[in-house]
Amino acid sequence: YQVSTKSGATKEFGLKHLVLGKDARDFDRPVADLRQDAAAANMDKMLVHLEDKAYTKISTAGNYHANNTAAAGAVWSGNTGDPIEEIRVARQAVWASSGKRANAIAMNQRSLDYLKNHQAIVDRIKYIGMLDAAAVKNAIAQLFEVKEIIISDCQKLTSAEGAANVTAGIWGSVALIFF
Repeated sequence: YQVSTKSGATKEFGLKHLVLGKDARDFDRPVADLRQDAAAANMDKMLVHLEDKAYTKISTAGNYHANNTAAAGAVWSGNTGDPIEEIRVARQAVWASSGKRANAIAMNQRSLDYLKNHQAIVDRIKYIGMLDAAAVKNAIAQLFEVKEIIISDCQKLTSAEGAANVTAGIWGSVALIFF
């Protein structure tokens, strides 16, 4: 192994969720535990923070080799383009650069909704007779030749502290193809 002599910085990060003693004492323990609920709320906050950081890395084209990024403008909100071919090209790029076959796609629900209504996809699955959303999602995954489509619909608080709460989705119009 190697030792680095580069200097670095860390950011102190902490979360707290106040549970008053009298609230914990008076709470109905057989039903729930306030301290456990507080720990779960803190965990949710940390996971939102981590997903936001991960999405920033995922959506920054400079973090990838030029062969592993799709052309800007491949938008699925209209009926232009061919998402099946675009995903095929992206899967091939992942294989060419890593030697591993991409088997999953992560995107937000809005992107999946656009895909469900995209003419290139509707034309291929309209005669199968699928009625439920899970079956349609699985059919799209099969068309893309991946095992699963992972939906990330995490929301983050974007308003300043003390202002009215304003939330926004973390994932934008980026689909991540990975193994």
